[in-house]
Amino acid sequence: MNILDSTRIREILDYNPETGEFHWKIKSNKRAPIGAKAGGITNDGYGHICYLNKRYSMSHLAWIHFYGKPALMYLDHINGNRFDNRISNLREATPAENMQNIRKAPKNSSHGFLGAHFDKEKNKWRSRIRVNGTKISLGRFNTPEEASAAYLAAKRQYHPFNTL
Repeated sequence: MNILDSTRIREILDYNPETGEFHWKIKSNKRAPIGAKAGGITNDGYGHICYLNKRYSMSHLAWIHFYGKPALMYLDHINGNRFDNRISNLREATPAENMQNIRKAPKNSSHGFLGAHFDKEKNKWRSRIRVNGTKISLGRFNTPEEASAAYLAAKRQYHPFNTL
């Protein structure tokens, strides 16, 4: 039996679906008395709760606590805030749908604009979007701002799961 099925989760944790917060119903360790706020944040911004030396995703615990069963797919944070585990901010998504809700350029981006890439051969900024597995070129631009603007407009058109 999974140690954290819905029954066990509800025995050890209180969950407030309006705030997304968890509180301990048991004394889980020396530092966390009954009633203490449960959980922390990972380096990549997701909430987690440790119980019996195992780390659990807050979003998945929230889903199980609220609905009584695990999500069948990925869980997407609708507003893009990975630590916002209010039930109204969580939705099931396929991997492709989950990727549609990306809101920021990758952390290793040198320019910080979503959807903009520099094309060294043409000495221009390029923008492309993936739709149903097919890359669509959105053109080349003089600035990363222009390339990103084209990408965001296409994202609103082609990615129904995005919330920009």
